[in-house]
Amino acid sequence: MKRLLLCIVALVFVLAACGNNSSNNKDNQSSSKGKDTLRVGTEGTYAPFTYHNKKDQLTGYDIDVIKAVAKEENLKLKFNETSWDSMFAGLDAGRFDVIANQ
Repeated sequence: MKRLLLCIVALVFVLAACGNNSSNNKDNQSSSKGKDTLRVGTEGTYAPFTYHNKKDQLTGYDIDVIKAVAKEENLKLKFNETSWDSMFAGLDAGRFDVIANQ
């Protein structure tokens, strides 16, 4: 039951980050991959949330959650790995649509 509640809370945070950016402009729209692709910013270095497995595939709890959201919404995913220091700046600049990073 606690795990289900935790998943729901995490999903709410992910969906809240998908909201409209108040600074929508042509630059942000032109850099988008398209309405069927969700650009996700993540660090990929902090297990168990986002990390690379032995096959060097991006995996972890946050990755699984965002994949489930994308599947439900029929969206493709484009993961953009970046450093923590520049993650929110990338979101503000329109490089990502959402951040999935613990």
